Amino acid sequence: MKKRRKNRKAKLNKEVQRLNGTTIINQYFSKRMRTILTIWTKPIETFEYLDKNVDKDLNVKLNILFLLGSFSLENTKMIENYKMAGDHSIGYIIITSLIGILFGALFIKFVYVIAMWLVGKMLQGKATRYQIQLVIAYAMIPCLISLFFSFVLITIAIIMNDIDFIGYQNPLTLFIIWIFGIRTMINGITKFNKYSYGYAWINLCIVAVFFQGIIIGIKQLIN
Repeated sequence: MKKRRKNRKAKLNKEVQRLNGTTIINQYFSKRMRTILTIWTKPIETFEYLDKNVDKDLNVKLNILFLLGSFSLENTKMIENYKMAGDHSIGYIIITSLIGILFGALFIKFVYVIAMWLVGKMLQGKATRYQIQLVIAYAMIPCLISLFFSFVLITIAIIMNDIDFIGYQNPLTLFIIWIFGIRTMINGITKFNKYSYGYAWINLCIVAVFFQGIIIGIKQLIN
């Protein structure tokens, strides 16, 4: 009887600690519900909050992040196309760029997310497809830095009447974007799949190699 009471007491204490931990997380974020900011400094806590407190507008926010991330990736191509085509084809460039942005967002949201989720399952991961979608969307937040600098450079190019400003990319900015994006993905994959950082890296690398192989194969067929 004493042993059973001790076990019940131990289980009760664990449950209290778990609930207290959840309360602390909720109190922390309820005061400053800015997950786009907290993801930079507290990625694990941010994902815990997002997983336990589903915002009714979260899907809209994720779609916006996918579109902005796609726009950031498409931005470089758009600039190169503009330089090559000139002013006479600006309408065509805008239309094709918008199609590219939409296609890119859909590709990331569905194809890339499913690939990450399936590889995670192969590695005995516990994440749902929605949780992986959440991780990848928030991993694209650093791309907002690139967009900000792009708009600044476009403004400078218009004022200075020099198109070369538009295509400039600071290597340090790209490095920061890459580091924080990968860091967010690794933390999110580890948290939701409930496995080690090593497995998270393997998950990420397998998907990266897979898509890189497809790109190389397509280029060889075209050439």
